[in-house]
Amino acid sequence: MKLRGGYFDGFDIETKERNKLHSIKIPVFPSCERGVRAINALIKYSQFLDDFKGKN
Repeated sequence: MKLRGGYFDGFDIETKERNKLHSIKIPVFPSCERGVRAINALIKYSQFLDDFKGKN
């Protein structure tokens, strides 16, 4: 699985580039910390699914 995301600092650049990335389905987070939390949640969810499949 490839993870892709983006973070921009600066309103003018951020607005244009955020819209471009969203149009090609790449998430952009308001801060690096939010991006890291989102990736962490995906990892935990993946582990949950693996555990769930292992019990059935």
